[in-house]
Amino acid sequence: MNDTLVVEVEVTCNVDEKDTAEHIMERLKKELSGKKHKNKEKEETHLHTIIKVVRDEDLAKQVGKYIYFDLVDYDKVRIFHVQKQMSFNIFKEEVAKEFCIPAQFQRFWVFAKRENDTCRPFRPLTRIEEAGPVGELKVVNKVHKAELKLFLEVEHGPDLCPIEPLHKVKDDMLLFFKLYDPEKEELRYAGRFFVNCTDKPSEILTSLNKLAGYDPDEEIELYEEITFEPTVMCEPVDKKLTFQESEV
Repeated sequence: MNDTLVVEVEVTCNVDEKDTAEHIMERLKKELSGKKHKNKEKEETHLHTIIKVVRDEDLAKQVGKYIYFDLVDYDKVRIFHVQKQMSFNIFKEEVAKEFCIPAQFQRFWVFAKRENDTCRPFRPLTRIEEAGPVGELKVVNKVHKAELKLFLEVEHGPDLCPIEPLHKVKDDMLLFFKLYDPEKEELRYAGRFFVNCTDKPSEILTSLNKLAGYDPDEEIELYEEITFEPTVMCEPVDKKLTFQESEV
């Protein structure tokens, strides 16, 4: 109270006053040290933004091992502490050094919370957003926490080297696919795929088989993962309806 700490001690065994005083002082030092650490964290939170960068590699490592429903555990991805005033384009240079992916081949997507409380990459950052400070991204995207979750899309050519991101039009959607093998009873991340909302699943089956490593004419079933905590559902996808009609 009023910057004064009052300590009341009751000694019930054979401990002398010196030992008791030393014990109290040690406790006080630990509490003061913990308080300084918390204050330092608050200061850093005020000046920095925590950016959690999710990549395909994270999904491949986690799905079927740590994650079965939803996409990723954000605490197991690369985390950056970035000054809020830093330009996002400068941050991309840091990412280039970390992952050996040139900035011009990086496309970042903002995660958005869906009605069922899951988070999915919603839209790519605009050039205007990338030219501005990192701290503004939280304001624009209405992120109230101290951290920002982003998906890093990187395309690769035949030689597996990074290439320019694929051209995206307004009605294009980025879908993520998991593959469940009923014979092996194994689940893994198969990859991602751009579709137009007017496309039908029947039109991309050959591409999906290639993604899964199957023969082009392999018969596969598609399900949409729907999560309403604590309930998880997998609804069959009608291959003859458009993605828009199926509300995927």
